[in-house]
Amino acid sequence: ILRLRRKLEADPSAPQIIQTQRGVGYVFALPVETL
Repeated sequence: ILRLRRKLEADPSAPQIIQTQRGVGYVFALPVETL
């Protein structure tokens, strides 16, 4: 996950795209547009 965050995130120390949720695991938190 760390390597993936380094490639995707602008600031890996404050992740916006890949977030860790307790009891769930890793979650992709991207904004979704409805068409």
